[in-house]
Amino acid sequence: WDEGPEVGGDYGPYRQSERGHIYQEKARELMEAGLAYPCFCTQEELDKKKEEAEARGENPKYDGMWRDADPALVKEKMDAGEPYTIRFKVPS
Repeated sequence: WDEGPEVGGDYGPYRQSERGHIYQEKARELMEAGLAYPCFCTQEELDKKKEEAEARGENPKYDGMWRDADPALVKEKMDAGEPYTIRFKVPS
């Protein structure tokens, strides 16, 4: 190998588990650019939406609940340390 975990190089770190800081920075950049957003839905809420869609005979999909949320509410939740996932903003 010219480059990698055992020999080093300019493009490390090479293990995904060591690249978390890179992913966090890129996610922040996507949110700042308006290309991604934080979603505060709980697993229970998502499971319920999935069950409801399946009961109607529809394919389950995320409804974009937090896509265009009030920025003040988003900031409040983030400042409070509420868990979230980052979702890409895609055309609806």
